[in-house]
Amino acid sequence: MHPTFLDSLNNDTLVITAGQRLSRALADVYTRRQCARGVPVWERPQILPWGAWLQACWQASLDTPDGARHLLLAPAQEHTLWERVIAESEHASALLQLAATARVAQEAWRLLHERRLPLAAIAQAASDDARVFVGWAQRFSTWCDGKGWLDSARLPDRLTELIHAGGLALPRRLLLAGFDELSPQQAALFQAATAAGCDVQRMEPQAESAHAMRAECAAVEDEVNAAARWARRLLEQNPQARIGIVVPALTEQRARVVRIFDEVLMPDALLPAIASAPGVGARPYNLSLGLPLSDYPLVRSALLVLDLVQGRLPLEKIGALLRSPFLFGADAEMTRRGLLDAHIRQRGETDMTARTLMLAAGGWKDSTANSACPLLAEALQRWLIQTDTLPVQHTPSHWTANFARLLAALGWPGQRSLSSDEYQTLEAWRELLARFSGLDAVWPTSDYGTALIRLQRMATETLFQPQTPDVPIQVLGVLEAAGMQFDHLWIMGMTDAHWPAPPRPNPLLPMSLQRQHHVPHASAERELEFSRRVTQRLLASAPEVIVSHARRDGDRDLRISPLIASLPVIPLETLLLPEWVSYRECIHRAAGAIDIVEDTWAPPVPEGTHVRGGTSVFKQQAACPFRAYAEYRLGATALNEPEPGLDAAERGSLLHAVLEQVWDGLKSHAALCLLTPEEEGELVHKTVIQVIAALARAHPQNTNERFLSLEKLRLVRLTRDWLAIERQRGAFSVITPKTEQRMLIGGIAVTLKIDRVDVLPDGDTVVVDYKTGRPDVGLWFGARPDEPQLPLYSVYMGIAGHQVGAVTFGQVRLGDVRYKGLARNADILPGVPALAQTKYAVDFSTWDFLLHAWHETLTRLATEFRSGYAAVDPKDYPTTCRYCHLTPLCRIHEVNARRGRMSLDEADPDGAAQ
Repeated sequence: MHPTFLDSLNNDTLVITAGQRLSRALADVYTRRQCARGVPVWERPQILPWGAWLQACWQASLDTPDGARHLLLAPAQEHTLWERVIAESEHASALLQLAATARVAQEAWRLLHERRLPLAAIAQAASDDARVFVGWAQRFSTWCDGKGWLDSARLPDRLTELIHAGGLALPRRLLLAGFDELSPQQAALFQAATAAGCDVQRMEPQAESAHAMRAECAAVEDEVNAAARWARRLLEQNPQARIGIVVPALTEQRARVVRIFDEVLMPDALLPAIASAPGVGARPYNLSLGLPLSDYPLVRSALLVLDLVQGRLPLEKIGALLRSPFLFGADAEMTRRGLLDAHIRQRGETDMTARTLMLAAGGWKDSTANSACPLLAEALQRWLIQTDTLPVQHTPSHWTANFARLLAALGWPGQRSLSSDEYQTLEAWRELLARFSGLDAVWPTSDYGTALIRLQRMATETLFQPQTPDVPIQVLGVLEAAGMQFDHLWIMGMTDAHWPAPPRPNPLLPMSLQRQHHVPHASAERELEFSRRVTQRLLASAPEVIVSHARRDGDRDLRISPLIASLPVIPLETLLLPEWVSYRECIHRAAGAIDIVEDTWAPPVPEGTHVRGGTSVFKQQAACPFRAYAEYRLGATALNEPEPGLDAAERGSLLHAVLEQVWDGLKSHAALCLLTPEEEGELVHKTVIQVIAALARAHPQNTNERFLSLEKLRLVRLTRDWLAIERQRGAFSVITPKTEQRMLIGGIAVTLKIDRVDVLPDGDTVVVDYKTGRPDVGLWFGARPDEPQLPLYSVYMGIAGHQVGAVTFGQVRLGDVRYKGLARNADILPGVPALAQTKYAVDFSTWDFLLHAWHETLTRLATEFRSGYAAVDPKDYPTTCRYCHLTPLCRIHEVNARRGRMSLDEADPDGAAQ
């Protein structure tokens, strides 16, 4: 950067820049020059951005009697006043987005004054929107004049009047830097300053003997990668080099730029544990575009705490609060709060109140539960006391005090020391609250919900980026780069979609008037003229300039911007970009040099150990041994995803409960047959009412009268249809197990919950498992059965001394109610064939042989589990893995991809060498 005018700075000279970033850059250059000259002490140069200079001039004018009568509105106050003007107009009811309309009106008001647009001409326009805006503008002006307020759009005009009246002291010389053009309003102010004896000079950027070349990339991803590698090469050659990266569409490309620049310039940033370790330096690049303040975790957690006051929060937000490190006791209860999040999800509720969360944190009725969080429960209790004292209506400043009390009650921002970025974020939050308090002058009292919505919107609209040390690489938008000069510059994304930018005329101002006065963004011609001027300035901003564009972005074809088409093309190979290999590719390349050891065995389970999971252990061991090991020994289970109402499993449980209670009362087939249709209906209806009542008590938030009524009709119909099938059977009695049964098999103990066991007159038993879907008997068979539940129940009954005569599903499904299973004899259950009549008789000659085979299969699976066999061996890849949540842990897809590459290398070693 070589702005020679800095050499002539003195106390009588003030530099006004187009933006804050240029001010900081010029101040830094001045400091470097003074240090290079050996100057031990110097006064700070007077360098201010345009907006800050206007503010300083206004503050200086307050000593005058005329100036002291006006209050300069802050940006938040001004926007809120526009909202109020529009909300109180007759057109408010037709608007869907009041805040967005206020922003457009505020911009139109600014353009009106910047470009000297005649309000009378706007009022006479044929556009209804323009005439409506004139009414809003007159109301806004009247309100400001009546209250003695001054808005930012009219501040330059007011300062111009003060200069003409001699009421504003100016420095001897003003230097303007980074202004691609001056608006008529700015020109009038500087003309007044010149007339008052101030030497106003516009500093045009010094044209470097630039060597500008154009690079073409296949895709946008390749383009960003090339720019990052180019910057890395320059930085390695000269750590003091000033490198600029200009991105016209920086807002939409920000995430991609950050990801790729981190990968290339600071790979450690991809590993949080390393990136946050002591001694790891900051990123060598800085982005001019921040993120919304509400996106930062510290502020997001604060807004969640405040949002909790309004009633119920969705479960994902409750989970975010539980995982937040910025609440009281977060470090001490980190693990417990994770378990509490999982426990809450198991309840099936989709949202939760603060009071319910407090009860859950207290362990419900068991304070010793592993998911109990007493510190959180204590903080929530204090917080609830504060919510009880909230007023109904109040001013923004009083709501700010209430917000602070609520946050303090929950211990926000936490007990641990904040990092530098977090501390700066906290300061930005405090500044936001100060701006919110300043709305007292322009906003009447409101309720809590309205106040919070406005605060949330202000946090979303506030762009924030923590300050970082001076770094050599600056990633900028086009406007932020105004007036800046670099040693090296790369301009990327120069396609016709972004450069020239498409016109964006203000919809509240007449189009013809905007074109007539050359309003920015008013027309394609205006954008082309501006873009040409900016392109010339950028090409002269460094001795070396690379301009790039991509041919594709995903599936979309891109075209080069016509403004750079005449530049000579330079192949990327000639830029000597350093070779860069991502972490992923490093791992893949290292695969051939790594000795791979297939370790498929975990430590064995002691003989007789009780294993949680019941029949699911056998199902998962058969599907994939690693899945059984991860879920039932490591506890790597997926979190529940609650849905509105009840999911299929919960609705199935309701039917199970109804049928269990019905047969608890009947006891036998004879008792069922003695019932008249009316008596049967009364029994079913009464039982369903009891089960529904228990459901409503257990899940009050997930049920309502309409839902319960529909569920009642479903259960009554299904139960009556099922009992009609039961009447077709011969004599039997029902022994429904009252408690869970423990079974020892293959050296492990598992717990079973059998739906129902029938005893026939000859002493044989029938094992019944209710299903509301369409179960498949074929899934019982094979060395790795997909559904081993009923075979396991039959084995348990045999071990317990019972003679099993039939094993069957009870398919209870609307319109399709029946038994589906296998029996020793064909006459035991309606529709259930004898084993000898099925295709399975080929492999199992007798019924006893089948039961014995199931016993052997399940014993083998249990023995595998107990011995620690945990191979990543899905039964049917990739079908078995399609819905498995453990693939990031077992890495089955990566393993198979590696095996595929190794096979190709072995088949074609010459190709692999290429």
